[in-house]
Amino acid sequence: MLEPDASKSRVPGSGKPSGFGRIMSKRANCSSNWIDSTNLHWFCYNRVTMRLGFSLIFLWLVLSVPAKTHAESGAEILGAYPEFEKCGALVLGFSELIQYHPKALVDIVTALDDRIPIVGVVADESQYSQVLARLKEAKAPTQSLDLVQVPAVGMWIRDYGPVFVRRQDGSFIVLDAEYIRVDHWADDWIPRYLAGYFKLPIIDIPLRLNGGNLLSNGEGWIFTTSQVISSNAKRGFDQRAIAQILSRYYGATDWMVFKPLSGEPTGHIDMFMTLVAPNIAVVGEFDSEDDPDNARQLDAVAAQLAQAQTRSGLMKVVRIPMPSHEDGKWRSYTNVIFANGTLLVPIYPDVSSELDEQALKIYSELLPERRIVPIDATTLIEKNGSLHCISVNVPELGINVIVE
Repeated sequence: MLEPDASKSRVPGSGKPSGFGRIMSKRANCSSNWIDSTNLHWFCYNRVTMRLGFSLIFLWLVLSVPAKTHAESGAEILGAYPEFEKCGALVLGFSELIQYHPKALVDIVTALDDRIPIVGVVADESQYSQVLARLKEAKAPTQSLDLVQVPAVGMWIRDYGPVFVRRQDGSFIVLDAEYIRVDHWADDWIPRYLAGYFKLPIIDIPLRLNGGNLLSNGEGWIFTTSQVISSNAKRGFDQRAIAQILSRYYGATDWMVFKPLSGEPTGHIDMFMTLVAPNIAVVGEFDSEDDPDNARQLDAVAAQLAQAQTRSGLMKVVRIPMPSHEDGKWRSYTNVIFANGTLLVPIYPDVSSELDEQALKIYSELLPERRIVPIDATTLIEKNGSLHCISVNVPELGINVIVE
């Protein structure tokens, strides 16, 4: 059993969509034709009928995915999948991206061409058409893209999306922690839908834990901020209870918990830290004159991490600058996307091109085997998130995600 102590506790060529998304594209053009796919028949009477039918089918899909009980998860869990490992796919929340951040969407899809299959989640057929039109206008590649329609609202799929954990036999299972947001209620169904999409069993986790507040080194170490403690206090969960859940479901043998950044609205660990290997952490570093409190806080995080003994050796800590947040925007260079041989790094040219270059150089020297690609995240950070927040890494599952 995991026992946290004071030093460790804390909170592919035509470009045609495929799979479920392909059903949606057909129904958008049909008059009165039956469409048959995986025993689902769509008859297009009108727009209202289609939307109602989609909602009912979506509900059937999510409810038909077999969920394992808590008691069945136990000792078979080996550990949470670390995103720096080779990926089988990348899931992106396209819903709000196409509405408010279309350039970022195009830049990401272009940067990852032929690098990794992308599963883009859109809310309806209008967004489906908008995404394809925007990519076509930008002459962006779509051979590795699959669009799926699910009535999710938010783009922060890292927070409400699935967590993949490896079992002792090498297979994977999906974890679905609680995600409560009244205005985005459908978002909480996404893990169940994606479990069906990737043909994986799913476990409902009795814990509120956003994915942006979870980092795993793949060897038993779990890192969070203390937000996970405060957000579960009302249900009577103390540190010990949360540690037991992390051990049982996420395969945690060690849990290190840090204070979240003071004043930063999400309270998530991915805003100031990332892991690039089982024993290498990248931690933000504030200018002590710009933000003395958080400068001290991140120095403490770095010092604490340097004491972590992993199976791969003592944790090495690399520091990376944190841009000023005096305008209320909490920019971060640790909120990155791993995509096999590519690392997408957010940049903020509206603030400091010098800091951007410094951050890119740090990653280039640290990960010489990876292609480091800057992505302008200026508009994303205005919504209190960046690249990592809009993505979910899917491990290699031995299945063909992009269906021709």
